[in-house]
Amino acid sequence: MSLRWNPAFCMALAASFAMAAAGAAVAQSYPSKPISVVVPYPPGGSTDSVARLVGERLGARLGQPVVVENRPGASGVVAAGAVLRQPADGYTLMLVVSSHVLIDKTMANLSYSPLRDFRGVGPVVWTDFALLANPRTAKGSLKEVLEQMKGDPTSFNWGMVGVNGMGRMAVVQFEDKAGVKLSPVPYQGTAPLLTAVSGGDIDYAMDVVGSFVPQIQAGRVRGLAVSGDKRLPEIPEVPTFAEAGLPEFSFGMWYGLLAPSATPDAVVDVLSQALAAVLAEPDVRQRLAAMQLQPLVMSPREFDQRMEQDSREFARLVERAGIRPE
Repeated sequence: MSLRWNPAFCMALAASFAMAAAGAAVAQSYPSKPISVVVPYPPGGSTDSVARLVGERLGARLGQPVVVENRPGASGVVAAGAVLRQPADGYTLMLVVSSHVLIDKTMANLSYSPLRDFRGVGPVVWTDFALLANPRTAKGSLKEVLEQMKGDPTSFNWGMVGVNGMGRMAVVQFEDKAGVKLSPVPYQGTAPLLTAVSGGDIDYAMDVVGSFVPQIQAGRVRGLAVSGDKRLPEIPEVPTFAEAGLPEFSFGMWYGLLAPSATPDAVVDVLSQALAAVLAEPDVRQRLAAMQLQPLVMSPREFDQRMEQDSREFARLVERAGIRPE
């Protein structure tokens, strides 16, 4: 077989080599100045705490300070806008939770696309949801509660955090998998939800489990089930949903690090590798575990695929709930 000169092929090959060399050069020079991580929530919450812990360790590994900037407002829109106004060079990132890929289904006229305008660097942590009950007014196992709900769902007083956020999605998925219809009351945060369920204003609540572990341990609320694939060592008496009779329910929430979509692959790879190394540090894992957060490591491409998958699931839940963008 003879080989013939193909100018187009040679030009393409040269271009690919040039791009690879440029990427390698970028990776070697990045970062050369401080990095900002924008958080869409006020200081003091779990997202802010994770950003500051991970940011500190990323800075140590990358050799440049990582500065956390809190930009709360409009369910993440303010933070996203601030990030997208900056160059896509890896020096302005955003730490978000799963609701990042929900907001375009619940907010009309959103000025950006969560999937097209951002790319994943990597997830950081995962947290499970729990079904909680007032120990005085709500009796029985999850199986018994489900039987009662199917008989008379209107007799149950439920609570959740927010109107159309992750709490609502958790309840809608629960309804979907359990075959029931509920009318949960929205609360403006975990603290008022905890007060309501522990005080007996509502009988049941669905929320991330971490905020409730001390209250479960103290007996102020009762855990009916957690959404993970294994029981939590801090509350070993609380079964998983699979153990309690509803294996189809597996709702949870990730926290993840994002960059603008035009950020070079080489920069994202540097960040992703540093993030994975940070999450492997024993003391980082210990501090995250104290917040009931589980380290979660994926490649940037895997994380992008997970966000696409969650976006499709949220679209299904939003349609099932009859939520209209506002």
